[in-house]
Amino acid sequence: MSILPTSKDAPTGVTRVSRALRAVAVLGAVVMAASATTGASAQHPAGPAGTECTITAPSPGKLSGTVAVGARTSGEATRVQFYLDGDLIGHGFTADGLPGTEFSFAAYGTAAQGWSTNSTANGMHRLGCRAVAADGVGEMSDTRPAKIGNDTRAALISPRDDEDVRGDVPLVVEYSGYGALPSQAVFTMDEQELVTATCAPAAAHEGRPTVRCTATWDTVTTTADKSWDAAQGLRVIGASASVGTRTIDVAPVRTFVNNYDLDMDLLLSSYERSGLGRVGRDGGFSRELPGQPGRSFITFGDGVFKPITGPAKLQPTVGRFGNTNAIADVQPVNIPLLHEVPNPMQDPFQAPAISPLIGSTELTTPDGTPCQASTWPTGIVVKPGSDDLLIPYWSLCVYDGWFHIQAFGIAEWDATTNTAVSHDVFTNFGADLSDKYHLQSPTFDGEYLYFWRGDSTGAYQTRVPIVVDGVAEPWLDPTQYAWRSSTAESGWSTDPEQRTSVLPAGKGSFTTSISVERFEQLPGKPYLMFVQPTANTMSLYRSSSNNGPWEPVAELQDVRACETCTQDSYTIYLHPEYSTTDTLVITMSDVGTGRPFQRRLEMPASLR
Repeated sequence: MSILPTSKDAPTGVTRVSRALRAVAVLGAVVMAASATTGASAQHPAGPAGTECTITAPSPGKLSGTVAVGARTSGEATRVQFYLDGDLIGHGFTADGLPGTEFSFAAYGTAAQGWSTNSTANGMHRLGCRAVAADGVGEMSDTRPAKIGNDTRAALISPRDDEDVRGDVPLVVEYSGYGALPSQAVFTMDEQELVTATCAPAAAHEGRPTVRCTATWDTVTTTADKSWDAAQGLRVIGASASVGTRTIDVAPVRTFVNNYDLDMDLLLSSYERSGLGRVGRDGGFSRELPGQPGRSFITFGDGVFKPITGPAKLQPTVGRFGNTNAIADVQPVNIPLLHEVPNPMQDPFQAPAISPLIGSTELTTPDGTPCQASTWPTGIVVKPGSDDLLIPYWSLCVYDGWFHIQAFGIAEWDATTNTAVSHDVFTNFGADLSDKYHLQSPTFDGEYLYFWRGDSTGAYQTRVPIVVDGVAEPWLDPTQYAWRSSTAESGWSTDPEQRTSVLPAGKGSFTTSISVERFEQLPGKPYLMFVQPTANTMSLYRSSSNNGPWEPVAELQDVRACETCTQDSYTIYLHPEYSTTDTLVITMSDVGTGRPFQRRLEMPASLR
């Protein structure tokens, strides 16, 4: 039996309707309603009394073209948010991008470009700002009048700001005015020339002569098989034209390229959706938070991010092989917008934190040289008797352009403060840890914690009791672990060399991808196991208990992200809280782009 991709409603045109940034969850139970969409009302609750923000530029008077917008804060802040008539229009930074008190507006995708008023209707407007500081997001400032008076209007008609796009996308910009109008316009993507368009007369705008410049953006060619920083996801589109010595820019807009098949979506966080930067990482493990109904914690491996707006755009990429974490609302068959944690400032557009789980400090190369240390989470389970989470991880020593696993550990994640205390369990500092200790995908049956390991030879099970006399937390004691073994009298051996696969020979994963979860919404509340036998296939098994036996359910013969994709997919994980009796939700990562995405599969009939 094959697993069938689900059909998902989508427009038949070349673009997909934008899912604007609507709900931004922040640390704890605080939820801020926000909109990062120019032209859509941005509703924020009043911030805490604390760091205040004051508009310092431009001076009152007539404004035209591209102008500098500045703000000052009453105390040190990391960033400010600028508003026009109550709508969020962008972000402000200090000159060096570090915390400070003097801030300047930077257009999306630029290091320091000012605010293009050409795209704003002539007339009176009001500018405001809010500080993002250690005491949270401050209250809205007193607003300053801004009188726009441009001789030429420049309006980017397509794409719209905060729009999801795919395939061939129309590029359309209009110029209106009584003087000379452009004959050509240059469209840009991430400040790089994309295409030159010829302008032609169009219907008058508010009685003024108008020209329309059109071209086509082939999003497949410009983003296919690129590295994570040049692939799908956030791409900033701008347009510019010249009349004589005068340059007429439009305000650049955020677009989100998704050329995956229609049953898939990129996993984006509020940081990327806000236009601040791009995020690359693997697929993620998730667990609904105990004590916080309707919210799920998701942990990712191989995290990296690159700021693209503000002075940090000029700095190197942040992170490599690191762990990142996020929270998302729980919705049927859809993992919605992610919100990065930790987030101590309750920043609605928090950047990822790289490797907050890291525990090992003794990682070295074989010759004893300290190396770049990082962590890779391998699952999530609720800590027995607690509302906290246990997150197993591998500690990585990065050298020779690759990562070397030297420790397996378990982090205790406080779901209230979003902080971790990490404990190494199995270690081999200075050399590679045996893959028999590379444990993943924990499950809990009330008596034992179970872990899994998948490789090309099979799927291997490990367990540790949760209650042992005289041992406070047995999962932190390496002597308490046992491996499933068909040769041991009890079926379990404390010697990992005696482990045996729970699947037939050769039915494991060609990568380390293995995911085991319980699906309580299905009849019989079965455990499901996903493994990846080859680069482009997946196998699904079921069992009535953690201890098997495991029965084959279905095969998926093509796990590529799209029909035209040439790269493999990996880090494939199950997500019970987002799945239903009809739809199985998984996350995975595209090797070519390093971007995680979710995929919806039809639940096999035998499981319903």
